Amino acid sequence: MAASSSTLPSPVNALMYLRSKTQVDLDCLDIQSATRLGPFTDCTSNQVRTNLATTFMVSLALGIVPQITGAIHVMVNPAYSYNTAKVVENGQRLARLCRIIDPSFDLSRLVVKVPSTWEGLQACKKLKLTRVKTLATTLFTMEQAILAGEAQKYYEQHGIPTKIKACAFFTPDEALEMAGVNALTLPPDMLQELSNREDLEDKLKSCSRFVGSDKNNISNGNCHAQPMTFVNDQEKFLESFSQNGRGRVKTDDVKVPNYHDSMPKANHLI
Repeated sequence: MAASSSTLPSPVNALMYLRSKTQVDLDCLDIQSATRLGPFTDCTSNQVRTNLATTFMVSLALGIVPQITGAIHVMVNPAYSYNTAKVVENGQRLARLCRIIDPSFDLSRLVVKVPSTWEGLQACKKLKLTRVKTLATTLFTMEQAILAGEAQKYYEQHGIPTKIKACAFFTPDEALEMAGVNALTLPPDMLQELSNREDLEDKLKSCSRFVGSDKNNISNGNCHAQPMTFVNDQEKFLESFSQNGRGRVKTDDVKVPNYHDSMPKANHLI
């Protein structure tokens, strides 16, 4: 009697696996990277790390639109992180620039990245009223995450789903841990590493905090036994935010001095 042979599972491509679980977006405005590593839905870039003026950055973002199917993400000037009116004004300016540079551009494909300060999240509400989409960024604390969700609660009331987008990974393994989140954004070098990697699907699946996990297996981090709320309570939010070691310190780290100093010069050159 012949012995039965079992078929060993074949390894899968890590990037393809990640795409099967999560929307993978490009954290770069390089057209060649978008073409080589795509397809992508959205494209974003951390403008606070560059010395380019806003007008030039919007032009770069619009240039990559043909390579994606979703939205471009452009950040407001981080110098305005604690000024609601300035964030709103800057967000509306980004929308106007898109329309001036490319009159045919569909503004529903623009997402304005806004720092997750109290003032920034209030600006998200106001920008929504002017039909400017926003994404709460520089989000480092549970307090910010809660307020971000509450600030956008009316999305649910109107049947508009609020999505979570993970970013700022240091390694491909960290990205694989988030397989199953609504969306994540990755730089070209990490995308290339994942594209070159093959592994057993069960092993990749076991890395995820979402796929195949129950609630008890998800992070043992800053979980709160009782629901927290900060909506319409600025004093409570600021008190909790300031007591969190990753709060204002990490947010202020994003306000790179060189970016602020170079903006007037870059604008003059353009």
